[in-house]
This record gives sequence, structure tokens and C-alpha cells, in this order.
Amino acid sequence: MDELPDVGGGKQAVRLSDSSLQPIAYHALPRMVMDSLHHALWGMSTIDMTPGFGELCCDMVLNNIGYVGICHSDFQKQFIKDKLIREMFLNMRNSTSKVYAPAYASECTAQDTAGSTPQNVKGQPQASKGGKVENKADNPGSTPTPAGSSPSGALSAALQKMLEAAKTANPSSS
Repeated sequence: MDELPDVGGGKQAVRLSDSSLQPIAYHALPRMVMDSLHHALWGMSTIDMTPGFGELCCDMVLNNIGYVGICHSDFQKQFIKDKLIREMFLNMRNSTSKVYAPAYASECTAQDTAGSTPQNVKGQPQASKGGKVENKADNPGSTPTPAGSSPSGALSAALQKMLEAAKTANPSSS
């Protein structure tokens, strides 16, 4: 495995510390550049020797165009795969997308209106009520809580009152 010198350390630097972060790609072009180039050349598929952050990968897959990307590290490969999964799930809900899945979109809409979150696939973004997308895979300790309950698992006061009223109205169900 290659050992990279510290940034700015030059030849005198021996090795990067474990806490140092290195970019996946130092010079990334805007998404539109590669999309325009691919469109202008009437590309049927793409072999990408510099996949960078995976924007071209996402665009090609979302447009049903063949794509092969040669990654430089396992981390880059995993980063691009996770990004592609997130974008696929978002676009499967978008009716103008080529990968639109009506059944998936209606299920997500039903889940959103019911106030609960659908079962999360690793890397699948979840839209909150404010429209902000949250990736639940980034926080593996978090679990979705049903509407009306607290994160600790205790029932809310209103829900407990309703439960007690139901038990007193129908004593045979206990």
C-alpha cells in the first residue's frame, strides 16, 4: 500500500496520521460537464477511469445507460455505491424520473401521510416532515418511533387515557 506524505509536508513527511482526511478526488468537474459530453457524443455506455464522487455513475444509471467505473480504493467504491442507492430511492419517488416506481412511490406517500417511516434499507434516505432528507444509515442506533409514543418506549398520556377508556368500555377484551 502506498504511503502518502502529509499535505504540504513534501518529501520530508513520513506518513499521514490516522486522523488525517484525504479527498476522494482532488479536482471534480461539475455534473453538467460530463452529462453534456456524454450527450454530445451520443454515448451508449460509459467506462469511467476517474469516477470521482460518483456523479456520472448516478446520472448514467438513472438514465438507463451502461456504466463501468474504475475506483481507486474500496472506500471510494463504497462511497459511490451508497450515493447511488440514496439517489435511486429518491428518484424512484419522482414521477418525472426514468426509474420512477409507482408502487414504491405510493407506498412511501402512504407511509409519510400515516406519520410512520417505512422500513429503511441501508443508505435509503428518509424524508422528514420539514422536507429535509435524513439518512438513517448514518445513525445505526436510531430506530423509528411510532406516532404518539416517546423514544423511550413509554406511551404518551393521551394514548394511555384512550387505552384505559377502551378497557373500561369493553372489560371482556382484557
